[in-house]
Amino acid sequence: MRIALYNGEGTRSSCVRMLYMHFSEMECEVTLVDPASIAGVLQEKPTALVFPGGRDVPYHEGLQGDLNRKIRDYVQGGGHFIGICAGGYYGTSYTEFDRGGPLEVASSRELRFFPGRAVGPAFPFPRFCYDSEQGARPARLQVGRESMFAYFNGGCYFENAEEYPGVRVIARYAELANRPAAIVQCRCGEGKAALFGVHPEFPLTVLPEGSGMRTEDIVRKRFFMNYLQRFVRDEQCDF
Repeated sequence: MRIALYNGEGTRSSCVRMLYMHFSEMECEVTLVDPASIAGVLQEKPTALVFPGGRDVPYHEGLQGDLNRKIRDYVQGGGHFIGICAGGYYGTSYTEFDRGGPLEVASSRELRFFPGRAVGPAFPFPRFCYDSEQGARPARLQVGRESMFAYFNGGCYFENAEEYPGVRVIARYAELANRPAAIVQCRCGEGKAALFGVHPEFPLTVLPEGSGMRTEDIVRKRFFMNYLQRFVRDEQCDF
C-alpha cells in the first residue's frame, strides 16, 4: 500500500510522525506531500491520502481551488481520504471552531466529503491551545456496542451525521450530550473518506492520566490499525 501523507503548512510535526510510524508498521510505502507535490503524487493513484492534525486554515489557504478539486477527483475516482483532527475538519463542508472565542474559525471548506459541519472543540474543557498539550484529554468513544478511549486535543464532532446519506458513524463521543459522531466514514463517488475528531494514532500513555491506561491503549491501537487496514482494502468493518 502506498500512502501520501500531507506535510504542508499547518501540520503538526508530532501528528505527522505518529501517522508515519503507524503506516510503517503496516509495511506501507509513505510519501510526504505538500502543495507543490500533491498533484503529481495523486496522478500516481496512491492507496490513500492522509491529512494529519494541526490547523486546517493553512490547509485551505494552500490548497483551495484547483488542488482541492484534484483531491476530490482522486477520491471520487476510487481513492481513499483519511483526515484526523484538523484533517477531519478539512474534509467537511464547514469548519466551526471556538465559536465566539479568541481562536474562532467559521468558514466553508471545499472537499465536502462530509456534507455537514465539523464543530469543535467537542470538549470545551480543558481549554485548547495550539502547539500544546494543555487541552489534551482521554475521550471515551462508543464503537458499536463496545467502548474505548482515544486521545483528544481540540477535535470536532460531526454535526447530525446520521441524517446524511452515504455517511456511516463509526464512533460516538460517549460522554457528550446526544453522543455526537466522533468518527465518520463518507462515500464519495467510487471512493470514500474517513474523518476523525480524535487522535487514535496517539498513545493514551502520553496523557498525564495515561499511566493507568495501558490496557485501554492496547484496545486503542488494535482498533486503529484494524480500521485502517479494512478501510484502505475496502473491507467491511465489523462494528
